[in-house]
Amino acid sequence: METTNNTELENQLQRRCEISDARLGVAENMGWATALFALLAAYLYWGSWVVAFASGVAVYCTAVYQYGKQRKHAWDEYERATKTGKYYQG
Repeated sequence: METTNNTELENQLQRRCEISDARLGVAENMGWATALFALLAAYLYWGSWVVAFASGVAVYCTAVYQYGKQRKHAWDEYERATKTGKYYQG
């Protein structure tokens, strides 16, 4: 019974990792499009490529940061449960 529960838990955590990977991928793709739009809008408003570049980078990092953090947390939970990665004790 214990093995079944562990396998089920591992499957749930692995699924959570896959979902967080997919969300991060979508956020990265949408982040680039949003950053490009912000870059062009900032250039048209302020007329400076430096400000435009900085705002584009800031928009991309802001869009992706939360999902990257969630992905790291999901993988950390999975590695802790399966005793792999940094939790490996061989």
